[in-house]
Amino acid sequence: MIMTPAIRHATADDIQQLLPIGRRFADYVPHGDSLRPSDDDILSGIESVWNAGGTIIVAELDGRIIGTLVAVLSPVWYCAAKQYATELGWWIELEHRKGMTALRLIREYERWAEECGADVATMCFMYGTQEERIDRLYTALNYRQVETTFMKTL
Repeated sequence: MIMTPAIRHATADDIQQLLPIGRRFADYVPHGDSLRPSDDDILSGIESVWNAGGTIIVAELDGRIIGTLVAVLSPVWYCAAKQYATELGWWIELEHRKGMTALRLIREYERWAEECGADVATMCFMYGTQEERIDRLYTALNYRQVETTFMKTL
């Protein structure tokens, strides 16, 4: 029998499970080595998302968080009447990446964004992280590529 993860918004009770996920995310992403976050950095980052009115959506299976989608709301600098929902990080544990969890996290993110009054939802992916597969998913969900981000360590 295949178990379906519950999708919900994280609470302070989830902090200890979010910490190792934040660590695995930082270790996995191409630019993670330039940041080298400590556990305190990760915990402060989680708090800063909540303090900014953002959310951390989790996929939970048998009491264990197996995926997250972290998002905040941001203004559109050239159009004050509009607001973006911006995905800051999206992670599903490697052994759980073949099901519908990714789609369900994105759908909850979109629902949250609409409920919060966002006009646009953005999603991103990092090069070297299954970009062709993710591109197909985003395209199927009616997202379109609008920019490419470059990064420089200072």
